[in-house]
Amino acid sequence: MTITKENVREVFMWGVEYGQLLMEEERENEEIFDAFLCSVGSRKYGLPTTPVRRRQIHSEKWFNAMRAGYKNFLEYYASLCQKTENNASNDQGQFEFEDGLG
Repeated sequence: MTITKENVREVFMWGVEYGQLLMEEERENEEIFDAFLCSVGSRKYGLPTTPVRRRQIHSEKWFNAMRAGYKNFLEYYASLCQKTENNASNDQGQFEFEDGLG
């Protein structure tokens, strides 16, 4: 199997999408942390706290698209593992890289 620049780019983009997905999932839980800090600050300094304007959370469609990229990566990785096992059992060697990648 030859690994092309397009394969490398796709895997990189799936990694970026997965990183964005993790960040957004963490941000969804910020409200509890913000509420705790406001409560502590209000008690310590005796000042009323005001809610901060929240950023708009991504839509479910966006989350599904990012999860689809992660699923694509897992399927691609599984196919590489399968081909590696087949090559090892047939003594066909390793993967070949397109010019400029290896």
